[in-house]
Amino acid sequence: MTQTNDLSNEPGEIHKRLKQNLCPKCCQELKIVEKTEEILVRRCGSCRLDIHDNMESAEYPDEIWD
Repeated sequence: MTQTNDLSNEPGEIHKRLKQNLCPKCCQELKIVEKTEEILVRRCGSCRLDIHDNMESAEYPDEIWD
């Protein structure tokens, strides 16, 4: 039986993955495409999902800003 990646069954899973810089869809590491004081754009190299975050409410690891 194939296990599906259903995030709706685990509260906070998307938040947790973004804080770890992992794709919320496939759990691969996200790459930074753009980073400014206003916006953070990350892309998953595996599934090509783009994450566009406003820096005021973004979920990201602290070391991204270093």
